[in-house]
Amino acid sequence: QHKIVLGAVVSTRTDPALRDMMGLFLNNIALPVTLDESKSFPQNLQNIASILMGALSHANYPLGRLVSELQPQTPAGHMPFLMCWWIGRMTF
Repeated sequence: QHKIVLGAVVSTRTDPALRDMMGLFLNNIALPVTLDESKSFPQNLQNIASILMGALSHANYPLGRLVSELQPQTPAGHMPFLMCWWIGRMTF
């Protein structure tokens, strides 16, 4: 399968009012990715990283709200949209 949707967990503590609050503020984002067989694994990862950087501007929009608004057809036992997770540490 060449087209997949990766899930990534991001910190959503961008609101200045939340800076002094204790707690973990996370959100899931969906990353539509097309894997290219002609590219190496590191090149595909670089593509995923650039998609992630673009998606970060939408990180405050709750994935649960997106799912309820779009109501995608999802097979039983599968999470809407997300087919696998990107788990890693991105440093900027």
